Amino acid sequence: MMSIFKDMLARDVNNVFFNTDELADIFDIDGRQVPVVQDDDRILEKPDLSQIVLTASEGTVFIKISDLPRPPLANEQIKINGKAWYVHRCVSNTGVYEIRLGKTQQYYD
Repeated sequence: MMSIFKDMLARDVNNVFFNTDELADIFDIDGRQVPVVQDDDRILEKPDLSQIVLTASEGTVFIKISDLPRPPLANEQIKINGKAWYVHRCVSNTGVYEIRLGKTQQYYD
């Protein structure tokens, strides 16, 4: 029974969540055109990101694991639609990376 649920979930991830006619938009991620779901529309579509204050310069994107060559690492810089962002956190779940982004690096002791 669990495999049926996992199969349904995998189909929903591909056919609904990352469907560009439903929730996803195509973004350029380090030169790759991939479907992305954003948790915070204000961040990535702001025309002048320099005008965003530090506390608002964060957002979360969801990207299929199969669309990236490897998981992004904390404090690694990635470019999304030509704008530089730092990865604050990346976790994977059910074939999807949840990537928390910010405009500055975070340092951990």
